[in-house]
Amino acid sequence: MFATYLQKDNTANIFLIPKEQAVFCQMEQDIYPVPNKWGEKGATTFELNSVPQHIIMEALLSAYNEVIKSKSAKSKKGTGKQPPKT
Repeated sequence: MFATYLQKDNTANIFLIPKEQAVFCQMEQDIYPVPNKWGEKGATTFELNSVPQHIIMEALLSAYNEVIKSKSAKSKKGTGKQPPKT
């Protein structure tokens, strides 16, 4: 999971790495860390009524790429077994 949508507030929480969170939060006042432990780990609220769409799309792409990168790194570790010697 890299994002959630809250219909009642028309906001999205996008899961960024903390370094990217800091950058996005400086771009717009309506982008801010989720006010809890998740926010400390990079969960970031985007108010969809006021944040420009291109910024939201960039954040979604960034979060998605982190998920793909993480899954790729895990699959490379595999089971930890060495391949048989031939």
